[in-house]
Amino acid sequence: MQDIDNKIAFQVRYQKGYEKALNLLKEQGFKYVAIAFGDLDYLLEGDFNKKIALLSTQLKELNLKCVFTHSPYYDLLISAENFDEKMDKGQRLSIKATKLLGADIIAFHPRSYIRNGVVDNEKSLQQNKKDLIRLVEYANSLGVKIALENLCTFSDHEEKFYPQTSCDLIKLVNCFSNVCAVWDFGHAHLNGNDQVKDVLNLKELLLATHVHSNNLDNDYHLLPFDGTTSWQGIINALKEINYIGYLTLEVNYDIETITKEFVKKAYDQVSLLYKMLKSKVKD
Repeated sequence: MQDIDNKIAFQVRYQKGYEKALNLLKEQGFKYVAIAFGDLDYLLEGDFNKKIALLSTQLKELNLKCVFTHSPYYDLLISAENFDEKMDKGQRLSIKATKLLGADIIAFHPRSYIRNGVVDNEKSLQQNKKDLIRLVEYANSLGVKIALENLCTFSDHEEKFYPQTSCDLIKLVNCFSNVCAVWDFGHAHLNGNDQVKDVLNLKELLLATHVHSNNLDNDYHLLPFDGTTSWQGIINALKEINYIGYLTLEVNYDIETITKEFVKKAYDQVSLLYKMLKSKVKD
């Protein structure tokens, strides 16, 4: 049986067939879930309020609690000054859904200002500061906190998407009131970051995590111990800053073919990480 204080979650994609994943999570012992609203068309089609009410009912029937969400996001190659009304509507609805589902933190990707394949970090900062304020104010009005996420350089792109370092993320988060950070361990690993230093830098701003790994070749969103991330130092750093949030798995799976074996392995691996978090710090 799962320990009631075992703060581990599995991120489920809100798309056609998501119910299968929810049932497998319940079956394999998960108590907490995150909902990712990455499928913009699925989020926007039909009666939004009825759909989210149905999702809320399904979670309650399975005794699953939504503790975190992820907003839809722009294609990373679309430069930050470009605005899309459909995306803006989806992002606002994802904030509303977060409130309706009883969660209080939603992850957002900052955007990159790109010219000729080069990301300008300062212009990215200023554009995000200008464009995010409306969403931040809306989230704050609902009692929802936006968590801004670190990004990375992908193997199939030259662009160093913003932000990649804890320092740049902190600078952006501090532009707003009642905004926090979500640290994506897989993105940082792919960048070759010193994640111990990153976590220690973030301190009390770090309120959420995206847990996954890779083999330094691409952002494959592997289970934590299926990649090459060195977790002990990272976990020790989380302990040092007194991190009390969830360890949320953001791993790659196909909604149609996801299996109980995969979900069990996911549960076992993230549970081990959480056990490390709750154990004494190792030198």
